[in-house]
Amino acid sequence: MLSVLLACAFGFVWLCSYWCNTDLFSPIKIYMLTLFICFFDIFLNSYRLEIACIYLGLLIVPLVLIKYESQMIRYSIRPTHFKRRGSPTNTHGNRAIGLIWGLTVVPVASMTYLVSRFDSLANYLSQLAIRPLAFQGLNTFSELAINLVSLLTVIYFGMGLIERRSKRWWACYSLHCVIAVTILSLSGSRRYLLMPVIMMLALYHYFRSEISVKKAGICLLGLLAVTSVVGVLRMGQRDANFMERDLNGVERESVTAHFKYGLVPLEVVFNASVLNLHYGSTFVAAFTNFIPRPLWPDKPNAAGIVITQDYLGNRWLGTSYLNAGLLAESVMNFGFAAGLPFSFVALIVSMIYLVRRYHRALLMLRRPVRSVHSVFHLVRHFHIAFAITGLITWETAIVAIPLVLNLTVIMILERLMTSWSTGRLTRSLPGEIGA
Repeated sequence: MLSVLLACAFGFVWLCSYWCNTDLFSPIKIYMLTLFICFFDIFLNSYRLEIACIYLGLLIVPLVLIKYESQMIRYSIRPTHFKRRGSPTNTHGNRAIGLIWGLTVVPVASMTYLVSRFDSLANYLSQLAIRPLAFQGLNTFSELAINLVSLLTVIYFGMGLIERRSKRWWACYSLHCVIAVTILSLSGSRRYLLMPVIMMLALYHYFRSEISVKKAGICLLGLLAVTSVVGVLRMGQRDANFMERDLNGVERESVTAHFKYGLVPLEVVFNASVLNLHYGSTFVAAFTNFIPRPLWPDKPNAAGIVITQDYLGNRWLGTSYLNAGLLAESVMNFGFAAGLPFSFVALIVSMIYLVRRYHRALLMLRRPVRSVHSVFHLVRHFHIAFAITGLITWETAIVAIPLVLNLTVIMILERLMTSWSTGRLTRSLPGEIGA
């Protein structure tokens, strides 16, 4: 009965948000998408009352922000008007595409090095099920490969939407997309495979044509099916005739694991007899994770390592770690009395900031001509949006590193575009510049 009530509460909040703003890629919709996927199991199975109350609290966050978001878009263009095509003579698009291909060498080289460390592709794939242990000391290469190629292919796709492109241009993009999908598939991460696709759908929604609820639902079902298949294959328990036998227990658990991402960490901390408080050290790990452990052996552990070692008895012996969301991570650091209020305040403040960024993004889209900078602006916005909403189910260390890396690359690309633009203006209008 409680599961039905929670499902009705979710439906009510979603309908309210859609009634006030039909944009399917607004901050509240992205938040609700995360809440739907990663807590879906709460609609099917019973959980303790405390977790149900926390889920209701997570639903109240968007509910109180619905009016604020609708006010932010009052003087902004609505998604139904986002159908203008960009100018066919964008100045710096070709240089940007060349730079994207040049930077693609980095993730390709990083993934090639990772595979070579295991002597063969087959050996590499067999280690995906225990990648936290197998990739120790190699995280720099995996982060570069996964995050950079994901970012570049999304920006590349956005540039294809702001101008009229030839079949040859899209053929080159298709080749780049194949490279990106290959690297992301080799990562074994469902999250990294899912996020760039959603970002590309969002860019299409804003730059080309509005995506309806029906099309978005079909795309979501397809993406969830793909992530389930990836979850099974990365277990490494399928042989050459992998279609000829039923799923075993581990594989069945992997198929639906993403529907419990937000619930399992909460169950773990609520079932603990004693909390081993870390007083903010796991949040510090979001910054110290950039430092290789051989250089700082005693650096703070991330929340995933802490929850696995302190509350699960290091169940997987270092071969895997449970992801702790912001709620569980806050409890592990400050206890229930201080941790839960802290996490909800942090979440509300972050969502208010995200709604304000959304307002600025819509104002940018009111400009009659799409440009490379408009692509950068939207891609930056969605990386921040997925980082903030991802805190519901992912620890700060996992969210912070990709965000810093991606925002740094976007800033470098934008500055290069700006310097090229200034240099071109100086060369073409010397008399006006000196006047």
